[in-house]
Amino acid sequence: MKEGNVRRFRMSITAAGVCLVAVTLVAACSGMSTGENDAPGAGDVPGAASAGATALSEVEHVHALASAEGGILVGTHRGLLRIGPDGRPVKISDQPFDVMALSAARGALLASGHPAQGTDFPDPLGLGRSEDGGRTWAAVSQTGSVDFHKLQAADDKVWGLAADGALWRSVDAGRTWQVSRGAAPLEDLAVDPDDGKRLVALRQSSVVMSRDGGATFTAWTDAPPLALVAWTTEGVYGVTPTGEALAAASLGGPWQRRGRVPQDTQSIAPAGTELIVATAQSIDSSSDGGRTFVRVVLWR
Repeated sequence: MKEGNVRRFRMSITAAGVCLVAVTLVAACSGMSTGENDAPGAGDVPGAASAGATALSEVEHVHALASAEGGILVGTHRGLLRIGPDGRPVKISDQPFDVMALSAARGALLASGHPAQGTDFPDPLGLGRSEDGGRTWAAVSQTGSVDFHKLQAADDKVWGLAADGALWRSVDAGRTWQVSRGAAPLEDLAVDPDDGKRLVALRQSSVVMSRDGGATFTAWTDAPPLALVAWTTEGVYGVTPTGEALAAASLGGPWQRRGRVPQDTQSIAPAGTELIVATAQSIDSSSDGGRTFVRVVLWR
């Protein structure tokens, strides 16, 4: 596979702590407007940066993890975080939302989740889009209807896994959708960064694959049971229920054992050639195909 023009993470550990070097991060969180049919009180909400220490203390669980503009985006119950060059997570918006799914495409951010308590936004939020790095959001579709737990995007194509495991597919940036419901719900999803027709998904921990953009899936022969899956520019990565990191260089090809992900890994995502993982305590990154992981930031 061709390697994309994606900056690679460089970490250095100093006496002051963990510092993420040469990383530009684009992230934020806010309420989502619902477009022309806004509910009373809804609308674009400007964000305001808050202290990194506060952001750290509010991290309870990481549902969504993504990279954009060479950086890491972390979706939590309290909103979307940005990790600055000093390694400190910063919550950008004064009005966060519960980020259940997150993706980046064509310089924009896509997200789904639930509004913060006390706000007037519909629940669930459906698909929201930010054109300014997350400072303000606008609803695209399915507001108050669909709770996406996974989002993947390639150009104007968007794939979403709903809370019920149904696969939603869009070819117009999420404005309209086709819904596919298989014999069993899908549990995770990854898209080839070089070819939006090639997908990998998990169904009852079994690996399935698609070569037609998710219209149909077939079993990945001899694939081991997996709990998480991601697709970098180097190939497909999977995490077994026991925490082993596996890799396959080609769709449908053999899997190789690489190493182990950090304990309590909750989410994994591609970052160019690298693999990033979120645990209950930290964000970690691997630049050697999942063989070893380096601490990016420690939550607690």
